[in-house]
Amino acid sequence: MNALFLLAANQLDISVLDSVIIVAYLVLITGMGLFVSRKQKQTVDSYFLAGRSLKWPTIGLSLFATNISTVHLIGLAADGYRVGLVVGNFECLAAFTLILLGLIFAPIYHRSGLVTLPDYLEQRFSAGSRVVLAIMGVVAALFIHIGMTLYAGSTVIHEFFGIDVITSVLVISAITTLYTVVGGLKAVVITESIQTVLLIIGSIAVTYFAAGALNEQGIDSLTKLRAALPEKHMSMLQESGGYSWYAFLLGYPVLGIWYWCADQTIVQRVLGEKLKRMPRLARYSRALSRSCRY
Repeated sequence: MNALFLLAANQLDISVLDSVIIVAYLVLITGMGLFVSRKQKQTVDSYFLAGRSLKWPTIGLSLFATNISTVHLIGLAADGYRVGLVVGNFECLAAFTLILLGLIFAPIYHRSGLVTLPDYLEQRFSAGSRVVLAIMGVVAALFIHIGMTLYAGSTVIHEFFGIDVITSVLVISAITTLYTVVGGLKAVVITESIQTVLLIIGSIAVTYFAAGALNEQGIDSLTKLRAALPEKHMSMLQESGGYSWYAFLLGYPVLGIWYWCADQTIVQRVLGEKLKRMPRLARYSRALSRSCRY
């Protein structure tokens, strides 16, 4: 084991302690997922909906980790470096579609007693539409969401450890599948909540050290930072191109509502919510969702 850590440290050009932390993290996440799965009796309700026991802080943490993956930490961050802060509009605008999810879509889903999102189409239309949506969801998840996430993660592992991309994808898939298949939604949500805390701590640390690096280069004010960057690099609005303001205005509502309000990956966490007597605002949202349904 010591030889493995030393080999990893040489390839990563980091300390042995860093290698130990990486391995310990993988063991912790896998172990936590398996531990959660041991404590619950697996039924359809507990497996797909976590026994409808999830509370809003857990759901929020899980949604954060589901959305902020290696695709964001590598791909979106790289686009931010290349294009500027305007790419952050994808995440800023997500707040509005999440409000739609909470006020309109979630009450509809809960009233329908869904186990998975395709069940809703079967209730409203036919079993055939349910099958079509299920196939579309699986294909989209494999080749877009999960596929890109695995590739981005494997790229990092390749750069760090020198392991080839295919082997990295297989290792990541095996670790994730182990506790996901065994533990169901509850195991996924618990591990994602831990990952969210670590992601936030890591992001704060990166921001702190990045600010320190700017000071070392003599950039100690916002004015100097703007002068050192390309024109409009710190602007959230652009007048032309793929990130123009009208592209977000016209395109994001379609993309955002689909992803945050109608995608199985996101909605499944909300379906596991622990329901209780609703306050006045939630009763209003239920009445609104009922009118939208009919």
